[in-house]
Amino acid sequence: MQTRPRVQPFHTLNTRWKHKPSQVPSSPRTHRPPSASSRHRHLGAFLDESPRWLAVEGRQEKALGILKKAAKMNRVELQSDEKILSILKDDQKEVQEKATHGNYKDKVKEYFEVALILFRTPRLRIITIVMYVDYLVTGLVFFGLSLSGGNFSTNPFLYMALSGLMEVPGNTVIIPIITRFARKTLNIFFFVISGTALLAPPFIPTDHAWAAVTLAMVGKMSITFTFNILFLIASEVFPTEVRSRGMGTSFMMSRIGAMVAPFVTEFMGSVYPWAPSVVFGASSVAAGLATLALPETQGAALPDTINRFEARSSTKDVIEDPRVPAGGTEGGSEEENQLTSSAV
Repeated sequence: MQTRPRVQPFHTLNTRWKHKPSQVPSSPRTHRPPSASSRHRHLGAFLDESPRWLAVEGRQEKALGILKKAAKMNRVELQSDEKILSILKDDQKEVQEKATHGNYKDKVKEYFEVALILFRTPRLRIITIVMYVDYLVTGLVFFGLSLSGGNFSTNPFLYMALSGLMEVPGNTVIIPIITRFARKTLNIFFFVISGTALLAPPFIPTDHAWAAVTLAMVGKMSITFTFNILFLIASEVFPTEVRSRGMGTSFMMSRIGAMVAPFVTEFMGSVYPWAPSVVFGASSVAAGLATLALPETQGAALPDTINRFEARSSTKDVIEDPRVPAGGTEGGSEEENQLTSSAV
């Protein structure tokens, strides 16, 4: 019978390190590469904070320093430090910092108020809901069309190649277009074009499959235009106080739409082949109609706080800079005020 070799107890191994823990050589696990946060920290040394955000947070002196640095780099002459500081202080939060609550119930209530801040006021609530709907539909249609090769064409490989090709003009041609036309109008236009193109294939005879593929490509290019326009709208329509939260949660809705897309194409498409096209088309048209509730942001002074955002009750108020009263200027010529407002 073969005997098993004797195994030396673990605690007797490496006895020369037993009484000197500080001398134990480090394992490879301890030599980790720099984390993403540390890399971002090093990168942050070369980047400046947003002056608008600093002003809202009450750090006007630092915001002024960044503005002066930008003015020097761009060879732009700013107004006096006192005048710019007065404008920056106007952008500070109107809502005073709340006192710390000692009651646990009050702390929970305050937490939920912060979590639901995007739904706190009427106009901001409408903006948030519309942006959520737009992003949800855009993610649903964009990724749904990418997965619909078997529904629109008998050659899914050719369909995927054409689908990817449609994203090239959707990501490049939109740049000169969006600089000349209103964001809201473009968003509605491309939503409706995408919806119309996707509602038509169920009515096309089966022997004209090329026409269905063509309409699907038109819908894919249009929804790609919409995806890029929404990024710009979301960065302009939310007040600075909640802009990052509004953009982040809106983009999260597009990921939810992307998760729903396979269920529409696979489950509904397997039972009713025309269903995915109708769902994508109807949702695009509905999103275009919902966009009518958004304000136009082209050429508008970006709102800094929720209170200032709610105070703008008409389109005229949105376009004009709220720091300059109607029919007059604020402490200087119109040209000087425009220069300062653009710098801020």
